[in-house]
Amino acid sequence: MKFQDAHRIAAHEVEVTGTVVRLVLCGDFLLDDARRYAELIDVAITGSQPYAVIADVSAMAAIGPDVRRYLTEWNKGHLAERCAIIGANLISRTLVSLVVRAMSLASSAHINLRFFSSDADAEAWIAAWQQHKRGAA
Repeated sequence: MKFQDAHRIAAHEVEVTGTVVRLVLCGDFLLDDARRYAELIDVAITGSQPYAVIADVSAMAAIGPDVRRYLTEWNKGHLAERCAIIGANLISRTLVSLVVRAMSLASSAHINLRFFSSDADAEAWIAAWQQHKRGAA
């Protein structure tokens, strides 16, 4: 994924465009990284506004249990509706699935999670969601 207006969080990149958060995770995603990510989202997207996430995890190493707990708690006040994951291997699929499942359970809101092999497929899935949201408004 290439970003025009990316924010750097350690080795990771985050870009927020409208109601879509795009991020590239490189190496370990640490608790401080998660806190900075949450602060960025809190500023860019209001808590009551549904949003989607597209994450490239092909270079991600690990997400520790402290990060999973933090993101689960933080997500209680947010409305992530879709999460498109690109480049996940078996281990990162498992980690991401655990995080998203915990976030869904804690917030009582379903987060639709899908895994993709290409940016284009992930972007198309999120674009269809955006189109549906515009049609429903």
